[in-house]
Amino acid sequence: MENILRSSRFYYGIIIFLTVKIFFKHFHEKAIIVYGLETLSVSYYFTIVSYFAIYLSLLISALLFYRKIPAYLLITWVSIVLISIINELRGFLEEPNIYSLKESFFTARTDFTEPRQGLINVRVTFAILFISIWHCIKDQKWTKKTLVLIENLVVINSILILFAIIFEIEIFKSYPLSSRWGFSGILARGYCVTLTSIFLISSLNKKEVPLPKVLIFILTLLVSGTKAGLLSLLLIFIIVIVKNKKTKILLLLLSVIGLAVFAYKLDSFIQFSSPFFQNVYQQHGAYGLIFSLRNQDFITLLDIIKNSYSVVDWLIGGKLTHEQLWVEMAAVDIFVYYGLVGGSLIVMFFSKIIPTISKSIPILVACLSGGIISGPYAMIVYGIWLSYREK
Repeated sequence: MENILRSSRFYYGIIIFLTVKIFFKHFHEKAIIVYGLETLSVSYYFTIVSYFAIYLSLLISALLFYRKIPAYLLITWVSIVLISIINELRGFLEEPNIYSLKESFFTARTDFTEPRQGLINVRVTFAILFISIWHCIKDQKWTKKTLVLIENLVVINSILILFAIIFEIEIFKSYPLSSRWGFSGILARGYCVTLTSIFLISSLNKKEVPLPKVLIFILTLLVSGTKAGLLSLLLIFIIVIVKNKKTKILLLLLSVIGLAVFAYKLDSFIQFSSPFFQNVYQQHGAYGLIFSLRNQDFITLLDIIKNSYSVVDWLIGGKLTHEQLWVEMAAVDIFVYYGLVGGSLIVMFFSKIIPTISKSIPILVACLSGGIISGPYAMIVYGIWLSYREK
């Protein structure tokens, strides 16, 4: 058993399982919307059991590797686990008649589209622990195999998007059966943007740039129908493609100025957009349209902080749960869930494992659009990619 848990093949097998699971899960969720399929309760319980088994194996692995795991990785995981447990206890003590441990860790629906705070904590700590063990193994051969496998699947997803654009295939849209436009293939739109961005950056950093692959990845981000996709593409252009530092700074400034002008003159552009965006603009204004209503949730959070946040809430979060308020901006959500202490540790965690500025783009985009943190698979793939020394 010990030899298995020390083997790179074991974790490669976990990645294959998680990859198959996430692609099936996202396709199934879209099929439910488009074709009215019933939710598979078997899939729900299978996910619970399989993730429990994997997490348990990771805990055993951590005990085997704890001398090799860098202290900052282990401290981050232990601290977030402790903060999560403390906040669960606080929830019980504050409202013992309302609080339910079962409801905190399981979702209202069996398709995992409405995660509770307990489940969010499991997702975050699961990904942190997996990344910590993977970085401890330091097996470049299996890291490369893992990334090649996932990249090929992302390429296939991008090809499906190309067909979806031509033939208007509903199930491959970012917002199936919605008036919003965009395509994400089999994957959910957040995962599509994150994984495509990772492999676009990887392709651009190679000595011999694979142009067809780069072009199809750029197309995928352009047609994702998300602001995160456009932001990621903009940052990739400025940080990865443009080489001159002064030009980078100039383009960043021009981008900020351009966004400000766009927001100020939005009423002149909105008439050329879809009815969906026109409706959002009329009801919620320019900032509501630009930030997809996240600004309203952020204002709500500021009011709560001003009126009812305690010192403990500032330090370890827990005043609000995911189901009560989800700003969908990773930097803000981490502060809400884990406070300044947990947030600082997660910032340290990423700052230690991110080797270059170009590889920080996915997490920078997530800070403004969510993703990665609450999606364990995306965070794990990101962590594996960060550990790979590209040649």
